[in-house]
Amino acid sequence: YLEIMKNGKFSTISMCRNDEPYIVTLSYGFDETFNHD
Repeated sequence: YLEIMKNGKFSTISMCRNDEPYIVTLSYGFDETFNHD
């Protein structure tokens, strides 16, 4: 999971509302020093 977040630039999420499917593409930044366990 962490490698995907560090190396990716966007994520595509699939959802459904009222039986109608759709996708949402999100761009993101990942800061490993800020997002640590």
